Amino acid sequence: MKKQSISDDIYIKIKGSILDRRYNPGEHLVEAELIKDYNCSRATLRGVLRRLSDDGLTEHIPNKGILVRKLSLKEMLDIQLVLQALEPLAARLAAQVQSVQGIEQMKKILHDYKESLEQNNFGQLNQLAVKFKLCIAESSDNVHLFKTIEQYYSMLLTNIGPSFDGNQFSTEDFLQLYQLYNEILSSIELGKPEIASNLLYRHLELGIEKIKRTPSKFPLSDLTIK
Repeated sequence: MKKQSISDDIYIKIKGSILDRRYNPGEHLVEAELIKDYNCSRATLRGVLRRLSDDGLTEHIPNKGILVRKLSLKEMLDIQLVLQALEPLAARLAAQVQSVQGIEQMKKILHDYKESLEQNNFGQLNQLAVKFKLCIAESSDNVHLFKTIEQYYSMLLTNIGPSFDGNQFSTEDFLQLYQLYNEILSSIELGKPEIASNLLYRHLELGIEKIKRTPSKFPLSDLTIK
């Protein structure tokens, strides 16, 4: 097994801290502090920061430095539209590939989703929903498609507001999603690419419509339009 480089290790740690919101959207990433925290050279850190910028997780602002990227409502909707084009394709390919490992992983995620729903652990449901859709993308057996979808979800997850606990939505909303995800899984398992693709497309379409109608309910930290 190839040994992980120092640069890769630091990249994974900082990316994890951004996704876990230890570094918040709009927060300034101070080079001197990061060099001290991760015990690395300036050149190594700057390489890591370039990778994070390529991922869409950080941005360089003149006279301010490197900041964790903060999405506007327009940017969030633009990402959702791109995902609406890509994810149905991933579902179609996953239904053609019918990966046994991928299908079993999807079943496990939905089992966890159901448990969280039964325990009213709504805070976990958004994360599990994203995990389910990323599993579909990975099961497409197209690494470029998977990495692109993963990147866009990383950008969205970075901007999930800390106050979001799922209570903004009803139990019925989550139950309907659970039923829909099971229909998508069934269509993938049965090798029905058209149905899998259409179900996921309609799901994303309804999500975009809901965000436009009630943006204040959507769990992003910044909903202002630039």
